[in-house]
Amino acid sequence: MPALVDPTEEDRRLVRAMSGFGIPQEQIATHLGIDAKTLRKHFRQDLDRGMVEATAKVAQSLFQMATTGKNVAAAIF
Repeated sequence: MPALVDPTEEDRRLVRAMSGFGIPQEQIATHLGIDAKTLRKHFRQDLDRGMVEATAKVAQSLFQMATTGKNVAAAIF
């Protein structure tokens, strides 16, 4: 597979989103047309950040449901 020379902001956004959805790195790399090693080399921060952002969004949503009384199970948690 060819090496990625200059990742675009759209590539980075896509990698963060796919990583946050839990898509394996090998599949993300295939989607971009690159090797998984190249993905990790050029997108390490995006891979890590995507997982953190997804977890934060879920936690924020759960917190809002718990504190507004819209979800009893969330409040118990």
